[in-house]
Amino acid sequence: MLVILNYGLTLFSNNTATNNGRYLEISKENENFIQNLGLLTTAIFKGDAELKDVLKVNMERFSINLKALKGGGQLLLDNEVIEVQPSSKDVTPKLEEIERVWGDLRLQLQVLIQEPLSVDSTILQITPEALQIAVAPADTTIKTDSLKKATPINKKIENLVANVRVNNPRVQRAYVYAQSNLDDLLSKSKDLNQIYTRKFNDSQSNQQLVLFFTVLANFILLVVGGLVIITSFVNPLTKIAKTAVSVAQGDVNTKVDYDRKNEIGDVAESLNLVVGNFKQYAEFATNIGQENFDVNFEVKSEKDTLGYSLLSMRDSLKKVSEEDLRRNWANDGFTLFSNILRNTNRQIEDLCYDIISNLVKYLNANQGGMFLLIDDPDPQLVLQAAFAYNKRKYEERRVKLGQGLLGQTVLEKEMNYITNVPSDYIRITSGLGDAAPNIVLIAPLKYNEEVYGVLEIASFNPLDHFELDFLEKICENIASTISTVKINENTKLLLEEARQNAETMIAKDEEMRQNMEVLAKTQNEMERNQKILEEYKQNLEREVEKRTAELFEKEQQLSNTVLQMEEIMESSRAGIVALDRNYHITAFNTIFNRICSQFYNQILEVSRSWFDFFSEVQSQVDYKKAWDRALAGEAFVEELNLITEDNQRVTFELSFSPIETAKGEIVGASMFQRDVTVRRRSEEALERNARILDNSTNEVYLFDAEDFHFILVNERARKSAGYATEEWNAVSYFDLDYQTKPEVFKEIITPLKDGSQNNLTFNAVYRRKDGSLYDVEVNLQFFEETEEEKAIFAAIVQDITERKQREAELQEAITRFDLVVSGTNEGLWEMTLPASNDILNADNPFWFSKQFSSLLGYNENELEPKLGSWSMLLHPEDKAHVLEAFALHIGDYTGNTPYNLEYRLLTKEGEYVWCDSKGATLRDEQGRPLRVAGTLRNIAQRKKTERELGEQIAQNQAVLNTTTDCIVAIDMKGRIFSVNKSTEQTFGYEPGELLGKNVKVLMQADVAAMHDSYLRNYHETGEKHVIGKIREDLALRKDGTTFPIQIQINEGHTGTRRFYIAVIQDITLRKAQEKRLAVLDHKWQDLIRESNEGVMFARNGLIEEINPWLLKRIGKTLDVCVGQPVNILFDPATMRFLENNKNLYFMLSGDLQHQDGSFEQVIIKSCGIRSHDGDLYRLLVIKLAPDLP
Repeated sequence: MLVILNYGLTLFSNNTATNNGRYLEISKENENFIQNLGLLTTAIFKGDAELKDVLKVNMERFSINLKALKGGGQLLLDNEVIEVQPSSKDVTPKLEEIERVWGDLRLQLQVLIQEPLSVDSTILQITPEALQIAVAPADTTIKTDSLKKATPINKKIENLVANVRVNNPRVQRAYVYAQSNLDDLLSKSKDLNQIYTRKFNDSQSNQQLVLFFTVLANFILLVVGGLVIITSFVNPLTKIAKTAVSVAQGDVNTKVDYDRKNEIGDVAESLNLVVGNFKQYAEFATNIGQENFDVNFEVKSEKDTLGYSLLSMRDSLKKVSEEDLRRNWANDGFTLFSNILRNTNRQIEDLCYDIISNLVKYLNANQGGMFLLIDDPDPQLVLQAAFAYNKRKYEERRVKLGQGLLGQTVLEKEMNYITNVPSDYIRITSGLGDAAPNIVLIAPLKYNEEVYGVLEIASFNPLDHFELDFLEKICENIASTISTVKINENTKLLLEEARQNAETMIAKDEEMRQNMEVLAKTQNEMERNQKILEEYKQNLEREVEKRTAELFEKEQQLSNTVLQMEEIMESSRAGIVALDRNYHITAFNTIFNRICSQFYNQILEVSRSWFDFFSEVQSQVDYKKAWDRALAGEAFVEELNLITEDNQRVTFELSFSPIETAKGEIVGASMFQRDVTVRRRSEEALERNARILDNSTNEVYLFDAEDFHFILVNERARKSAGYATEEWNAVSYFDLDYQTKPEVFKEIITPLKDGSQNNLTFNAVYRRKDGSLYDVEVNLQFFEETEEEKAIFAAIVQDITERKQREAELQEAITRFDLVVSGTNEGLWEMTLPASNDILNADNPFWFSKQFSSLLGYNENELEPKLGSWSMLLHPEDKAHVLEAFALHIGDYTGNTPYNLEYRLLTKEGEYVWCDSKGATLRDEQGRPLRVAGTLRNIAQRKKTERELGEQIAQNQAVLNTTTDCIVAIDMKGRIFSVNKSTEQTFGYEPGELLGKNVKVLMQADVAAMHDSYLRNYHETGEKHVIGKIREDLALRKDGTTFPIQIQINEGHTGTRRFYIAVIQDITLRKAQEKRLAVLDHKWQDLIRESNEGVMFARNGLIEEINPWLLKRIGKTLDVCVGQPVNILFDPATMRFLENNKNLYFMLSGDLQHQDGSFEQVIIKSCGIRSHDGDLYRLLVIKLAPDLP
């Protein structure tokens, strides 16, 4: 009776709860459809017509569910057809409200399904201007007047406007109505859910009361049996359970104390063994977490999956750690040397020393040397800086190209890494001894395929591959910096050369030539940048195509999944068949019979043997073994793949189970055959999507919409950010995007949350775990909360560091080109060659720059852009040969014919001006010309300057020939290339005889022997000993006689050419005069010393010389008097006279003052004497008064 009562009460409460639960499930299914309805209508409105069938099926399902809730009936729920009773009367009003709103909404959805999404633009009369504005990028400004011009683009738009399709207004109105009424329908559906939820909870409570009373009645019967079970089984199992719970909670130090030898004892012993193993796993995992990757660990057996997983994790983490260390090491090195190379204003020797010393230390090497390639006069390597280096290894620190490993490295432009170093190649020395290095590395300093020098590094320790890669990249940066330094030095030299007045005109011409070379290089750089831009554009297009394909694939997968779900819902019943122990068929259903008919062409019959029908399919499923396993009491599942007539694979799940009687006797077996094709394909799709996610080149992040902590990241994101897998749960979005404040980010994502936008794209700066930063482009999407999942954000992040760098380089190149074009006085031109190869067709498109037109007096767009606008301006005498040279240059497929001409062009004012034009042609791989471009320079001033220069040269030559000084000009090797007539006459040579000879022919043998070494020393050191100074020497005439000369040597420059000019004076007569003057001076000095009169020389009022007679007379020494004023030797009246009288010639009477203060009357006679140096002296002759005649 107790059992019957329990059964009756339980059955009644279960039925009530089941019905209410079904109502709630159906209502929630309708609510989910309403929530997804907005996404479906939006997707359909945006052009995804394939979703119309999905919307139609869901609408039918919603209507069936609503009808079943109101009036009852059959419907499909969880892949089963169930019978639903009508809802209670208190729910009917709410159902009628929903039915009324749904009826109106259903009509609009039918319009969205049945009407076309777009119609022809001709119906709406769309203009080309409106279309061009509509398709222009959002950040593009289109001028209205530009739309009215008859440009090729506007003509194409006019041709295409008739074919443009726009949104169907009826569909648009239906879409707007559906979107605006969804919230009302969703609100009523949620109210209905609350009603069903309350009823379901009430039925659950009633069911719990029934269960309480039935349990209470059964409790008394179970107490007695429970005491026995507790004593024998529960207590030991409780201990085991507590130990298992402790182990599950992470306690690996617990243990089960149970010593009995029975089944429970075996379980306790096995659990203790599991605890011991977990303890070892925990210790090993702790060591890995502390980056102790070398700890010893052994797996327990070949089936120890966890042990092998831990070993695999250790190896992976160890590899990641090593790669991080190498990457950080390289990044630190790039930062260090970027700071060193940034300062390019220092001397090249200081810069080279900083580079090689820091590089040797950073690589943990021992020695290093840095050689730079010098082109003057012969290309050779010069040691500029060394660190712990044996400088005597290279005589004079120079190495010629091709000489040794250093010279060969320059020619090959490849790095040489030598591990077998000869013992006599180089030695690493210290205070305690020396030894040969184990490796020698010779790396070229190469930039843009041009070698600027060589690095040689010696070390005891070998270098790893990542160190060699780092060194190769650093060498390119060093070469770039050296190139910049050389350019700066060349600029300084050009400025210095500008000061040479004698070569002003030639220097200007040379400067123009150099500017053309710089412009050509700039043009080449622009072409390279253009290629980079094209490559970037192609990469971007490929990326867009790739993403479009991925999006299309995902849409296809979504569509397939929906179709598969529909197929599962429509074919939810499994095929069923039952056999007796003799393998005879006892029963089967229609679904299974249909399967047999479709795939095996068999119609089953009851009582027939199974193997009468399935003897030929043993290759896929061994039915004999399968049925035997089921008849033996085993329940199991197998899979079967079959091929349909249209060659499609169908997967079935075969569930075998025994058929038992109430006594447990096996009387047969059954098989449920379910079509799981859709499920298997879905699983394969999910696995494929997971692999795609991990193999994606972009970083993918999923994070919580509330606390912004990461939920899932792909492999690319983990590697890029540097966080380990177990660390991501503690990382939030703002740990990466550290510059964005949470409150600002919440404002940014508002359009996603309110549904006004589907995704957001913005740029940010992410910070890695190691603190390094990188630029990213973030594509952010929002997924709303569902019953199974909470709301999340999905961020697809692309590292745009390289793209930003290329954009910056491109912008810099464009800015540099614009600056060059605006700053130069040269005009630019360009012509795209026609496919017909009619090079000289006057209608060929020809572009002129603004400066080109300005040079000829025209406004920017005044010249028509065609070849004839230029050719018609050519001077009649120049036109034929200019056009011929233009055609020959373009038509030469080898590219060896240059285009560099000077000709005359007609200006707008009607005057012809001389111009210099240069050009180059872009060709394909076969040499066929594609386009030609060049420059135009007004050289009228240069022509005038050349004419004036020729006249000036003639005048200068006439002046040089009339001067009596000898003027000799020599080059850097001492060869004479210019002399004046005075030189030839003075040295006894015929006109032109000295040209080309070494200047040593004008020197004595001892001086000539040292002249080359003097010249070479000056070229190498720059130390001036005779340059700019006047000196005297002996010169050699052609007949072998010598004569004294006064010589002054000055240095000159014309571009990169250096020369020397010597101005020589024959001082034979002057030397004879100086010799005579020396004799007279000697006699004069003797006369003064022996004179009985006082003699005193003064300059600027100060005493410079006094003869012995006067010194003796005043009682003073010469050193006391020299430098004192003249008037201190006389009485005050005489002193005032001497101070105020500026006349050199006079005679007066005065008193001479002695050392003791006494005075003596004297006669003072003054006159002026000028020395041979040009200095003016006052001569005072002093006589005693009694001696006057």
